[in-house]
Amino acid sequence: MKDLKIAKETLIGGLFTLAYSKDGQVFTEKERGVKPLIKLYESKKDYSLYSFADKVVGKGAGFLYLLLNVKKLHALVISKPAYTLLKNNGVTVFYDEIVDNIINRNGDGICPIEKSVLNENDKFIAYEKIKQKLKTL
Repeated sequence: MKDLKIAKETLIGGLFTLAYSKDGQVFTEKERGVKPLIKLYESKKDYSLYSFADKVVGKGAGFLYLLLNVKKLHALVISKPAYTLLKNNGVTVFYDEIVDNIINRNGDGICPIEKSVLNENDKFIAYEKIKQKLKTL
């Protein structure tokens, strides 16, 4: 749990969107949305022993965390669909706030990434849907 605490404190203490830690070493990202998680996944590195802290986790990010084999996550805000997905797949999830859905940046609807995978159950198909949706944004 030490790494999860380090990741959370780093996320809260800085201008980061994502922080992750392993063996006391911390890494951060500043890019918004799911793009940092996609980059990590496409790096083909094993993240199963890292603890992650994220500002906003929707179902799209949830699928990416499953692809990264993440076991511990703290979200400042998480959607109910993401929480259920992660818990049902063995991820230990902590959060500060849980919401029905992640809202888009305009504040007038569901986040397009979350919306694109709301009815999906397969993480690999979800990944492809997320990549396609990003091309239209």
